[in-house]
Amino acid sequence: MLRKLLSVVGASFLLAAAPLGVAAAADMPLKAPAWTAPSSDWSGFYLGLNGGYAVGNDPFNQTVATTVATIPPTGLIESSSINSRVTPQGGLFGGQLGYNYQTGHMVFGLEGDIQWADQKDTAGCGLICVSEPGVITATEGSAEQKIDWFATARGRLGWANNGWLLYITGGGAWGGINATTAVSETGIISLSNTTSFTKGGWVFGGGAEVRIVGPWTAKFEYLYMDLGGISDTLVVPATLGAGTLTTKSWIHDNIVRAGFNYNFNWGGPQTSRY
Repeated sequence: MLRKLLSVVGASFLLAAAPLGVAAAADMPLKAPAWTAPSSDWSGFYLGLNGGYAVGNDPFNQTVATTVATIPPTGLIESSSINSRVTPQGGLFGGQLGYNYQTGHMVFGLEGDIQWADQKDTAGCGLICVSEPGVITATEGSAEQKIDWFATARGRLGWANNGWLLYITGGGAWGGINATTAVSETGIISLSNTTSFTKGGWVFGGGAEVRIVGPWTAKFEYLYMDLGGISDTLVVPATLGAGTLTTKSWIHDNIVRAGFNYNFNWGGPQTSRY
């Protein structure tokens, strides 16, 4: 009898305690799972602006051919030549559009850009440079170059890590160049000829890009551009001593620029895995 009584009391106690345990469990605060920021990479389209400075290093050769006598059928020609250098330099501003694809730490990309440029320089003395105040001032073959714009289409190969992207880049380049050759002598002659060129060539360089906030990144880049050779000729009329002055130069440009990109696949407070 006593055993049965103890069994009933024990069962009653367990039944009474069960609702209390359930209620206590229900009152316990639920711990939310830790939030992990979505990871992002460099894949996707981007658009940006940049500005910088460029310095050309353009060797040139000038050749003058002068008719000193008329001997049919060709005449007698005297010629001379000189080698020199002109360094067009100035600011630039433009924009870029590109696409990246990332796998692991490796980033493969394509980028195109177009730049307005204000590069210019004049080599004041070519073949002849004489200055005697009050007597004569003469230059034969001053050469001026201006680079008004250039554009590139390049591939990019980079290494991404901890929000940084280091890359090398290379591809095709095109540019607009104005070249002027001039001859002058006080009170006697003042002639010049300007020729405009659109030249194609190649470009190679490298840079670094870093994520700064949200979808924005900052970049710094160096490019070496080679647009090949150009040639322009100034014709001197027979009344001033018939002849031609030809300037041939080679366009090499060193470009340093910085800028910003907006990455369309990035949004919100993301963190980069690489």
